[in-house]
This record gives sequence, C-alpha cells and structure tokens, in this order.
Amino acid sequence: MAFRLRSRRRAPQRYGGRLIFSETDAFGPVEVVETADSRRLHLGSPVQQTRMLLHDPGHLAFAYFRAMALALLLRPGPERVLILGLGGGSLARWLARSEPGAEVEAVELRPLVARVAGEFFALEAGPRLAVHVGDARDFLRRAPPGHYDLVFSDLYDGRGMAASTLTHAHFDACRDCLAPGGILCSNLWREDLALFGHATDLMDTAFDRQTLFLSLRETANTIAFARVPGAPPPGFATLRQRAERDTERLGIDLRRQLRRLKSQNPGRLSGA
Repeated sequence: MAFRLRSRRRAPQRYGGRLIFSETDAFGPVEVVETADSRRLHLGSPVQQTRMLLHDPGHLAFAYFRAMALALLLRPGPERVLILGLGGGSLARWLARSEPGAEVEAVELRPLVARVAGEFFALEAGPRLAVHVGDARDFLRRAPPGHYDLVFSDLYDGRGMAASTLTHAHFDACRDCLAPGGILCSNLWREDLALFGHATDLMDTAFDRQTLFLSLRETANTIAFARVPGAPPPGFATLRQRAERDTERLGIDLRRQLRRLKSQNPGRLSGA
C-alpha cells in the first residue's frame, strides 16, 4: 500500500504535529499534519477530517467510522456501495478491503482533497473502488433509482455538517437511490443541537420514522441508520449472530456496538 513518505526537512508545526502539506483551493485550506504515529487531514481548522495510523494504514482510527460498520450487519453482503464525502478515504479504503464482493464509489467535491487522499492517505482507486469528483447533489440526481445497497453520508466542511445535507432533498435523494432493504448510514454532529435535531427529523421523515440512532460517548457524532422497505428487517437475534460472525473478520467489536444501538433505540429493533 503506497503513500507519500514524510520529508526529512524540518517542517512547521500545526495542530500538534508537523505540517507536511498545505495548499488552498477555492473552498479554503487543505492541510496534512503528521505526528510520530499518525497522519491527519485538516481543512483549515484543528478538527481532524481523517486520521491514519502510520503503522496500520488500514485501521479505522475514528470511533465514528467503527460505529458506521454496523451498516454491514443491517445490510450484509452489499454489491454496490456509495460514499458521499471522501475526506482522506479511510472508509472507502476499508470497505474495498473488507467487502471484496462490493463495488465502492466515493464522491468528493474538492479535487484537491481527492488528490491528497491518494498521495498521503494510501487511497488507491481501481476496478472495485472509483472516486468521482463533483457535487454530491448532482451525483445523487443522476444516480439510477434503487441502484445501491448501502449509502454512507459523511459530508462535512471545516465548520461542521455541510449545509446541503440539512435538506429534505438530500435525504429523499439518498432514499431513492437505494435498493429495497438498502441502508443509509449518515454521520451527524451534535455540537449544534438545533441543527442536529433538524437533521434527525429530516432523515426520520424521509424514511417513515424507521431510523436507528447511535450516539457516541467519545465524540459529538451520532450515526443514523435508515432502511428502505423491502424484506422484513432483521431481528435483534439475527443481528447478534451476524455481529458474532463478523467481529473477528472486520477487526471491530460489532457486538459492543450492537448492544449500544439496542439500548439507545428501545422498541425500534424487532426481537429486541
């Protein structure tokens, strides 16, 4: 797995590490900061958009990414996966490795961010992993109805949740491009409670109040899972069996994540 190594030249300090890359595009700064054990993507603020462990680039370093992996229990064996918001490409890279039967597509608004993901964060596009540069709204409008089994929405800028995600149109478009039984997994942010409440209501409305919410204790992230009607949804016993099976395969304690999902959604998991 190739990515650009750090230079031996002395680099300026930024956000508690060495600034090894900095450019500005029409949207603002794109910065890569390196510490002794990790490499991070920043968009002009201390907020980390991506963190990659140098000794284990394939590991999902962010807790919210590990929580998003629950989508693979709710919709196992996906064939077509869409990621809205590439960042450094951690989720795209992990999904392509973990789900060898899936075709993964990622959409990134900023060409510079997509380039940095390849040069500094070991993202390699190929036959099963495609990166599209453009606006997620335009991509969703062109997406064939019912095409994807999983959609991951992780659209942020340097300030927080992208404004385009806080609309009925965004969640309706995500729903419409999902196949029956498909799952939308959305990363929401609780720091602004008014915006967070608005986002949860929009998503729950688009999916007929069938959304599951998992709020992380470690951060202000809440991961929301919404299902398009199809076959009967899996009961908790089935999900628990899948978690036992996939915890070792994926290297994530899905059993713990599933217990937390159950405790935070009383009555919304059948058989719970």
